[in-house]
Amino acid sequence: MHRIWSFQGEPLRPPAASVARTLAEADATARGRVLALGVTPEFHTAFGDVTALDASAGMIATVWPGDDATHRAVQGDWATDIPSLGAFDLCVGDLSLSQLPAAKVDAVLRAVAGATRPGGRAVIRSVCPAPGDISEDTIRAHAAAPDFNFHGLRLMIALYLARTLGEEVPVRAIHDAFCRFFPDRAAFLAETGLPPDRMVLVDHYSASPVSWFVPTQAGLVARATAAGFRARIVPSGDYPFAPHLPLLVCEV
Repeated sequence: MHRIWSFQGEPLRPPAASVARTLAEADATARGRVLALGVTPEFHTAFGDVTALDASAGMIATVWPGDDATHRAVQGDWATDIPSLGAFDLCVGDLSLSQLPAAKVDAVLRAVAGATRPGGRAVIRSVCPAPGDISEDTIRAHAAAPDFNFHGLRLMIALYLARTLGEEVPVRAIHDAFCRFFPDRAAFLAETGLPPDRMVLVDHYSASPVSWFVPTQAGLVARATAAGFRARIVPSGDYPFAPHLPLLVCEV
């Protein structure tokens, strides 16, 4: 992923509106010690004291803007290595839980809850289906629309698949569905105006073991509650696809 990160865009990278809403939901805890689940560069500038934990040395080297006295990135596993980093006032994540198996989501939420100081919070943008139907027709229509967004298209395919596959959607299935919906790649590129090299964003799914975690809002709140939080779902801002990308807000 670090090799193609520069191709990634909104809404699968955090829009300014979602970062602003994260700060608003964090409230005073944003001024304390912050744990970031992943090296999301937008969080480097948003917080004064942040430790980013990421499993990928490549992502740290390529994506993280760099360490200084109050900003650092550490390589490690969210499920096992958070306790070694000490206590935090706030944990933030951008689609962090959305790239994990469901069982690991529970382990990460427990680890975050255990490291969050009393009165602290966690604010994590997540993928949760909004009301309304996403069909093959709406996916194809988006590809033909003036506001076509390739990152949003991949999200739409994952949401479509979650209806039948459940809350864990293998990214291989996203690749396969894309190829089924758009079998003529040359025609797709001509219709959308997408640069051909951006196709790597879906082609790298074909051999990936990763799944997207796509729970209902109620299911995500239930998992956070079981981990020891008081949890709720709030909007992440006003931008395309935002209804499917709410914030999980947790308090201890």
